[in-house]
Amino acid sequence: MRIVCLHTADSNIAVFDAAARAAGWQSLDLHHAVRADLLAAAEQAGGLTDAIAAQTRAALLALRLDAHSVLLTCSTLGPAVDDALAAAVQAAALAI
Repeated sequence: MRIVCLHTADSNIAVFDAAARAAGWQSLDLHHAVRADLLAAAEQAGGLTDAIAAQTRAALLALRLDAHSVLLTCSTLGPAVDDALAAAVQAAALAI
């Protein structure tokens, strides 16, 4: 299974790789994408704006094209997940 993690800090890569090893998930195909710019923009704006949420959704939807699952590891950007999931479901329904 291929899982892609979307992080906002490079340091999370080692944390998630170590957690996967500790759990015995050596066969897991774990990949990482880092978008520090999204968290920096949210911090500068004082929180998650509609524009930053849209950028986060776009990143999540792009990553899902090459993964069985995508994991967003940033709680600041977390609210964008529901909208990304809804967009993915809508796209799948339109493809049927």
